[in-house]
Formats: sequence, structure tokens, C-alpha cells
Amino acid sequence: MKTYRTTSAPTPSRSGRQLFWQLCSWKRFRLKKGDISGAFLQGDDMEEELWCRPVKEITVALGLPEHTPMLMCKAAYGLVQAPLQWFYTINNFLGNLGYKQLQTEPCCWVWVDAEGQVRSIVHSHVDDLMFGGQEDDSIHHGLLEQLQARFKWGSWEDRCFVQCGIEVVQNGVLH
Repeated sequence: MKTYRTTSAPTPSRSGRQLFWQLCSWKRFRLKKGDISGAFLQGDDMEEELWCRPVKEITVALGLPEHTPMLMCKAAYGLVQAPLQWFYTINNFLGNLGYKQLQTEPCCWVWVDAEGQVRSIVHSHVDDLMFGGQEDDSIHHGLLEQLQARFKWGSWEDRCFVQCGIEVVQNGVLH
């Protein structure tokens, strides 16, 4: 029996968020924000075997006797390791798209071309992601399309949105 379970997910730092915005400003990247709906249930299957006894509403909805043990395949809201499981999912998916996770800010990823230029950047706070890239960059837009296709999103906003209680307004002409 496992006596210890890793549960802590990386969280973004304030300075990392500020550096994300600074890079976007310097590179004249267009800011976007996406909110993933029910992210934990959209995550990859859990590797560990975890059984639970669901609440009565679930057993009724599934037509099962109350207290029926069930194997959890996905991390659900309320599960202590759900944020970590979600982090693994988003980190793996972005890595498969070619993004590189920053060593100093694990909730930030950059996509760098062969010439060493950052073409796309992602900053995550659990299921709220911010994106930066040139408005006319086909690589950046292709990466966003793949992200949009992989997950179900609640909303997409650009240039003016609230991120973790901070009102973000992007002004100026972007090229």
C-alpha cells in the first residue's frame, strides 16, 4: 500500500506572470486568454489505481446501488491530486506540440523556431491559460488551433480580460 502520494502542482509566480507580460509587450505579441471547462475531467487518465465510493447523486444517475465502489479513471474536482494530474496533462500536451517548459517558471512554456526566436508563449494558472504570439504568425495560430481542438473551452478573450483577479488591458498598435 502506498503511504505517500505526490499532490502538489506547480503554481505560477507573480514575477513569472510579469515576465510573460513583459515578453509579450517587447515582442508586440497579441494577448489571449482561454478558460478550459472541467479541466480535471479532460486530463489524461490517472496512472495510479484509485477506488472511491461516489456520492448518492452519482450512483442514482448511473443506476447503481449506493456505496458501489468505483475505479476513478480521471482526476475529479475535489481530489487532492487533481491539480497535479491536470498539470501533467497540459505539460505533456504542450511538450508534444514543441513548447519548452521554462526551468525557472514551470507554468510557462515557449515555442522557439530554428533561429531561436520565440514564436508563441503560454502561461498557465491551473485551467486559465494566457497566450502570446504575433497576430499574423501562422505557427502561433496553428498551435492555438491544436490547443482549441484538444480541450473544451469555456471562453476565449483577447486584449481585455481578468486573470486571477487582475484586469489585463492590452493597448497600442500591434504589428
